[in-house]
Amino acid sequence: MPDSSPVKRTPDGRRRTLAVIKFIERLTVPSGHGMGKPFKLQPFQKLFIRAIYEPHLGLRRAVRRAILSMARKNGKTALIAAIVLAHLVGPEAVVHGEIYSAANDRDQAAIVYKFARQMVELEPELAKEIELVPSTKTMVARRTASVYRAISAEAGTKHGYLPSLVIYDELAQAKNRGTHTTRTA
Repeated sequence: MPDSSPVKRTPDGRRRTLAVIKFIERLTVPSGHGMGKPFKLQPFQKLFIRAIYEPHLGLRRAVRRAILSMARKNGKTALIAAIVLAHLVGPEAVVHGEIYSAANDRDQAAIVYKFARQMVELEPELAKEIELVPSTKTMVARRTASVYRAISAEAGTKHGYLPSLVIYDELAQAKNRGTHTTRTA
């Protein structure tokens, strides 16, 4: 970033980034490569996290939208599920936060939920902090009353949500841009 930019990589941003990375690396990989082992972020994954959490504009995180595009079977869903948990009960959790994973259909959106649920089930500490509601693909943080839910991207039915984080899977296949224009914290 040029020196004249009001957006700066700040010590607070570096602390946030390190807290998110440490939180994720305490999780257990639920399936696929590394299953059952501690989550070990690859350098490109850490770079993605840094790009989101380090830049600040005053006291607020400057990055409002981030896109992660990569080939299938490279750990994207596990990384995104870990970021969801960081916002639900980890270092980025806020009181009454609303976290959503959206996709063109609910089954696709539920894939992130499935990975996050498996991570919770593998970690006794997380299992104590999070109530799982599989029938609605929802998680509730007991301490903060924050909610994570998998939803379809039919924008017309999503008015009234105040998301603190939205994950949009398969954005390139979106029928319209209505759902992902929401703000993120």
